[in-house]
Amino acid sequence: MKPYLSVVIPAYNEEYNLRTGVLESVYGYLDKQKYSWEILFVDDGSSDATAKIAGEFAKKHNNFFVLKEPHRGKGGTVIAGMPTPTRQPQLTSLKKYCQNLTKGMML
Repeated sequence: MKPYLSVVIPAYNEEYNLRTGVLESVYGYLDKQKYSWEILFVDDGSSDATAKIAGEFAKKHNNFFVLKEPHRGKGGTVIAGMPTPTRQPQLTSLKKYCQNLTKGMML
C-alpha cells in the first residue's frame, strides 16, 4: 500500500539537530496519526555524522528511509527525495521544523 503522506527531509550537516531528538519528534508525531506515512531523509553530502545518525535511526524505525546524495544544495536534495507522482508529498526542512518546534508549533 502506498503511503498517504510522504515527508521529505533534506539535510546538510545537521548532526547537532539530530542529536537533540528532532527525528524522534517527527517520527513520534507521525506515528500517532491514523493515516499511512513514510519519512525519506535525504542527506546532501554532509561532512559530519548526519548520514550515520539518520541511518542508525532508520534501522530501528519502520517507514523511515535514508537516501545519501552528493552535495548539490537544497533544491537538488529535495528533488532527489521526491516521491512518485502518484503520491501527495509534504515537503519540510529540518531547520524549519526545528525553528517551529522551538516556537511551540507542530507540523
